[in-house]
Amino acid sequence: MDQGTKEWREHDTYDDLPSDKLTINYKLAIEATKISVEEVFASYINARGGDEISFFESIPKYKSEYQEFFLENFEALSIIPIPYNSNLDDYNFDPLELSSLKKQNKVIPNRSHMVPRVANAFALIYGLNAFTSNGGMILGLRFHTTKWYSYNDIYHKKGSIDQWFEYNFSFLISNSVRGGKIDTYQYLAGVGYKLDWWVSSSRFIGTLLFIDMGLQHKTGLGDRFMASPKLGIDIAPLLGIDYAELPWWIGVPLNILLPFQLTIQADYVWNQEPVYYITRVVDLVY
Repeated sequence: MDQGTKEWREHDTYDDLPSDKLTINYKLAIEATKISVEEVFASYINARGGDEISFFESIPKYKSEYQEFFLENFEALSIIPIPYNSNLDDYNFDPLELSSLKKQNKVIPNRSHMVPRVANAFALIYGLNAFTSNGGMILGLRFHTTKWYSYNDIYHKKGSIDQWFEYNFSFLISNSVRGGKIDTYQYLAGVGYKLDWWVSSSRFIGTLLFIDMGLQHKTGLGDRFMASPKLGIDIAPLLGIDYAELPWWIGVPLNILLPFQLTIQADYVWNQEPVYYITRVVDLVY
């Protein structure tokens, strides 16, 4: 689904779409869409032929008959997965399988952790030079968007790995001495890599790697090229903490205060000594 419209525009029918790289769910979605389009067209032909029977008039009177009616009249519904958190007691499932199906039908654990990974997001960056006794502080904003990802959508995710590749743009300010005036400005662009290792079906450890390059302007030294690699870890998902499930005015401040995600940042500037920071990256909006 992340291939844009090129392939869709180059083929005349759904059946002609290349399917070698499609997941089972993707193929089912295409099949359901194809059947739905055919049913709509068939209804149009029937209406043109003088069939005056109203759809609403054909709906059964009793709610208990709805399921059978819709499945018989709309074939696509038979291959569309049941929405998460559905009341499965309303469906005609095998009683011996009902308990297992109810477990699988629950909302995917930690699904909201996926949203900022695939969405365009603005993040707050803040930290300090913790490797010197009087090191400076750093503060900035980052825009990042995911271009490619490899997500394992199996229900039992223990032992699986999800990967996310992104590109980003950052603007940061900092001072050389804690409490001193701002004397450094950074304009950076780069790529990022995130790896989520699932230790159970509902908890994972996140790791982060960013490679940023750009321009640094420092008072008295002018503009110089710089590189800024960053390596981090996020254990909030391992502890079952999900900020995205909370209201924004609670989740964001809590994420800022609780240091469960930390990044080590190294600033390498031409003809200057490297500077190392411990920073936090907190998604504000996405």
